[in-house]
Amino acid sequence: LKHYVKAAVIMTLDTTQGGKKGFDEAVIKSSELLKQYEVNKDDKKIEQVLDLMKNKEGMVCVGLKETEKCIKMKAVDYVLLATNGEYKYVVKHKRKGETVFIRNDIELNKMKRENKRFDKRYDIIPYGLYWNGLCIGYNTDLILVKSNSDIGREFISDYDGCLGVLYKGYNSMNLLSNNYGYDDYDRQNENYNNHVLADNNCSRHNNGRNYHGRNNKNDNNSLDDEKYYSN
Repeated sequence: LKHYVKAAVIMTLDTTQGGKKGFDEAVIKSSELLKQYEVNKDDKKIEQVLDLMKNKEGMVCVGLKETEKCIKMKAVDYVLLATNGEYKYVVKHKRKGETVFIRNDIELNKMKRENKRFDKRYDIIPYGLYWNGLCIGYNTDLILVKSNSDIGREFISDYDGCLGVLYKGYNSMNLLSNNYGYDDYDRQNENYNNHVLADNNCSRHNNGRNYHGRNNKNDNNSLDDEKYYSN
């Protein structure tokens, strides 16, 4: 085989029969192996970013709020986001743009009870949709991963299932300690991000297109399925 053909081969299988029956046998045998291949691929993505964080200090922003803040400073090249994480909603203040990440309906209902004018002051955005709109608005790539392996669980438990890799020349500690114009960037882009989220909702409900746009690098774990919004 040519070298470029060998590079594209995922696995080889032996079948007991030829023809259509042999093909059907290969499909059955390969289904579980392909699932494991996808899991391993996501684990490798997580491992690469964790290694970068350990070996290059300040190149990775950690967790939901830190990553969100660095995105709004236009410093993030791409975001690695778990589709099977703990969070379900993002509650966003309509005027100030401040966000609260909500794990489940119990937390959401508690927040509603504690804020008598909740519906007038806040928007409730599905967790995945919020990150998609934010990344599109700030021209940041969004890479989706799903893993229940040890490294996948570590990614979710220790880092909220969210890490942002910065552009070369940026350092997360400097950005976050000095605010680096964050407030100005936030005010300038707030209306645009709201517009992006509105467009994504229209696209999703009106014509069924994948509302993750150009920046979703993992179609297998696409967040356009409601199951990825829930725990």
